[in-house]
Amino acid sequence: MRRDQKWPASRIAFELNETGAAISRRTVTRVLAQLGLNRRRLIDPDGDSNRTPLVIVAKRLGHMVHVDVKKVGRIPDAAGRAHGCDSSQARAAARSKTKAKTGDVTTASKRG
Repeated sequence: MRRDQKWPASRIAFELNETGAAISRRTVTRVLAQLGLNRRRLIDPDGDSNRTPLVIVAKRLGHMVHVDVKKVGRIPDAAGRAHGCDSSQARAAARSKTKAKTGDVTTASKRG
C-alpha cells in the first residue's frame, strides 16, 4: 500500500481496520520505519512524490496580504532598566533596599 498508492501510515491503518485487522497507526509507522519506507522520498527510487504544489491565486489585488506582527516591549534609554538610573523611582527602590540604622528609635519601633 505504501509503495503502490503512497499512502501515509494513518490511511494504511484505516484500510487495515476496515478489513478486520485491528492495528494502530503507531504500529504501522514502526513497521514502515523498519522496512525503510517511513520517508516519502524513500518510496520511489527516483525520489518522485505524489504531492503537487498548489497555485495560489488571489481573487483581487491585496486579497492575500499576510502581515506578521511582533510585539516589542518598550525599553527605556537607561540600559534596559525599568526606570532611569537617576529617576525618583530608582532612588526610592535603592532607599528601600538599604538597612535601617540600629540606633534609630523610630525605625526600631516600626520593625518590632
